[in-house]
Amino acid sequence: MTGESALLTTAEVAVAFAGFASIVTAFRRREHGEWTPQDVLRFQLMITSSLSAVFFALLPFAMSFFGASEPGVWSYGSGALALYLVLASALVARRTLSLTSGAALNPYISWSFLACGIVAIALLGLNTAGFFPNRELGPYFVGLMYLLVLAGVSFARMIPVGFQDDR
Repeated sequence: MTGESALLTTAEVAVAFAGFASIVTAFRRREHGEWTPQDVLRFQLMITSSLSAVFFALLPFAMSFFGASEPGVWSYGSGALALYLVLASALVARRTLSLTSGAALNPYISWSFLACGIVAIALLGLNTAGFFPNRELGPYFVGLMYLLVLAGVSFARMIPVGFQDDR
């Protein structure tokens, strides 16, 4: 299977983000241990994006072990990842919109991630439909990188910086 080392490295990086999330939980305290709604959402994004990236980085190995052909691995994997991203994006959008107006997240970051997510979902959908010859690893890897970048930015936004506003 092509891309084995890239998939394993992606899984390792995602596990590291999940580990950083637990460190943030231990050290990132507000008064009386309360977090803002934005911090809770960012923490949840870190954890779910990281663990999802681990799952989807290892999924091709499981499908391959069960006898799926390489094009089948990328086709079915892309379909599963696209479906997950659609559902996860809907849930995150719902959570973001439920925040009170005074606690809204930075709209530029939110809209940028939405646009990148749409591109990733479109590429995954095209890969599932067979638009790319041999149903490639590339679009699948774009979806994985989207999950990792989402986890990384969520982590970076939780680090307290004196000049950073809390949105």
